Amino acid sequence: MRRFTFAMLVLFAGASVAWAGPNAEFDRALDLSTQTAEALQSYDLAATLQVKTLVAGQEDPIEMEVHLLGAARWPDRMLSSQDSEMFRVNVGVGADQSWFHLGQMQATYVGPARQLSRVLDRAAQVSLEEEDLFNFYSGIGSFLLNRNLQVEPGTGTETLTVDGRQIKCQVFNAPADPNVDPAGGMEGDKTFWFDPASGLVIQASIRSQMQQQGMQMDQQLTFRLDRFELNGKVPEERFQYQPGPDERVVSSLDRVMNPDSLVGEPAADITFTDFEGKSVQLADYRGKVVFLDFWATWCGPCKMEMPHIQALHEELAASGQVVFLGASSEAAETIQGFLAKNGYSFPIVMVKQEDAQKKYKVSSIPAGFVIDREGVIRAHLIGAQSEEQLRKALAKAGI
Repeated sequence: MRRFTFAMLVLFAGASVAWAGPNAEFDRALDLSTQTAEALQSYDLAATLQVKTLVAGQEDPIEMEVHLLGAARWPDRMLSSQDSEMFRVNVGVGADQSWFHLGQMQATYVGPARQLSRVLDRAAQVSLEEEDLFNFYSGIGSFLLNRNLQVEPGTGTETLTVDGRQIKCQVFNAPADPNVDPAGGMEGDKTFWFDPASGLVIQASIRSQMQQQGMQMDQQLTFRLDRFELNGKVPEERFQYQPGPDERVVSSLDRVMNPDSLVGEPAADITFTDFEGKSVQLADYRGKVVFLDFWATWCGPCKMEMPHIQALHEELAASGQVVFLGASSEAAETIQGFLAKNGYSFPIVMVKQEDAQKKYKVSSIPAGFVIDREGVIRAHLIGAQSEEQLRKALAKAGI
């Protein structure tokens, strides 16, 4: 699983801040927001996100406007889209197909129509996992209050106008966490305008500070609902999508982000060498699930990932159903010195760099592959993975 760049709305819904004291009004609002979501059978909404970024040393901010659409009908219709000059994302399920379009990659996944998942706790998750992409709450999750948020005691009120309607909102403030070092990037003060009548966040704002390539930036994000209807009759045309003529249409979600993904392909047999100089074939492990990881001792992300591989090896390898196999093109002495220093015990072998590149399209490391018992690749992972991500990848092969 990889996270990608359209996760801006998670800033509003997903992060916790410093504890700020009890707030009975917020607790009641949170319960109402949850009850509203659990009872929903349909929704149809539009919103606008405004982003202003001020780079230190510059007088004028960089501004961007993102148009958001969300719609769903339980149990098999959904739309969530974000559209701006810089990027475009469109995810949905209709009568005949499901889709995920990512404009930056000029790619669209098109698959079969499907039943939606309905997991409120993952409403604001952004990942390539089907349960997150095709979640009934995907288009509305950022407009619901989040349980992890801690707000200041007390509350205010303010009336906002949405699509000609006057809406009296409760105003909740969440302060920045004083224990976070601003130099490392932080979320600042947040404000939420909550509508008790609908159970939705009508407007929200957040200030963030960050550093990128040595530049200090101050970012202000504000979103506001432009229209919304809950439990109404959502038009069927909301749930239709036609890929453009210049888009790359793919049959696997992985290939949206990674055109070279080998998911669904038979795993090419490849020859490894152990530390005794004996040849080992990948085909020798047929009948078992194999997690094959291409790595190197000099690779920082590889070293971040290896403790997770070791933990899963210790937990699962004894069953005999799964094999964890690390493959490096370095000299045996270099690898053995690294293993002795770090205490890793899952099997390590050597591989020709040319074979890794030609047979598994390895252009960067770590590169991981989950291969099922029949020798089919079920997950193709690029970059360091968390233990949770590795578990999800193994689950695709029945582990």
